[in-house]
Amino acid sequence: MVKLLLRKGASPSLAHPKDGLTPLHCICLRANRGGVDLAEIFFKTCDDIEQKVQVDAVNNADETPLRLLLQDRRVDEQLMRLLLRRGASPNFSFSDGSTPLHIICKNNFEDSCEFLDTFLKINKEINQLVHVNVQNNQGKTPLHLALRLNLEFV
Repeated sequence: MVKLLLRKGASPSLAHPKDGLTPLHCICLRANRGGVDLAEIFFKTCDDIEQKVQVDAVNNADETPLRLLLQDRRVDEQLMRLLLRRGASPNFSFSDGSTPLHIICKNNFEDSCEFLDTFLKINKEINQLVHVNVQNNQGKTPLHLALRLNLEFV
């Protein structure tokens, strides 16, 4: 159905007027329910019809698709890798000055350290520099946030 709609002219980046969600946001919201497969179909179809996808589009809650994955722990490593390979910025600065790295370091999930390592490795694989010393609007770096949570890996 997604392929057919895109091929018939549905916009891959049109945001819903109420919440600002784009189709890619919707895919990331269902990340643990086939999101990576759907994202691959979505991107391939958009490539086939030469439609650009705005991978860093921001919804009304100041969330990019990547941020949705990171903050709510919907993370599918393959989907994160796909978003980064398709141009999602690991250094995107949200309105509060935080970056995806801040989001990872302020969440105290059981596997946060392992996840941070994976995030950094993926960016290294695609030759994308991650700014580790960037400060948010409160002057905090990802290291400050990690230390507050006692994340020993950082």
